[in-house]
Amino acid sequence: MHNDYQLPDSEGFVWFFTFGVDHPLKAKIQPIRGDYDQARYKMFAIYGHHWCSQMSYAKALEQISKYGYELLPEVE
Repeated sequence: MHNDYQLPDSEGFVWFFTFGVDHPLKAKIQPIRGDYDQARYKMFAIYGHHWCSQMSYAKALEQISKYGYELLPEVE
């Protein structure tokens, strides 16, 4: 499923992560640069299992528009 979001130059791709409703960053989205697996690895390294979902840019824009989420600084 995650390959649907991959770009030819996936190292330059940015993935977006949300947090659960009980998390202090619940109204934020964390952008992380890398391919699908690299981005997940970085997210786990920073937040452990305390995050909710990984999404493409288009899906992140929907979340920002729908819920008013704010972007955190990008992790490379």
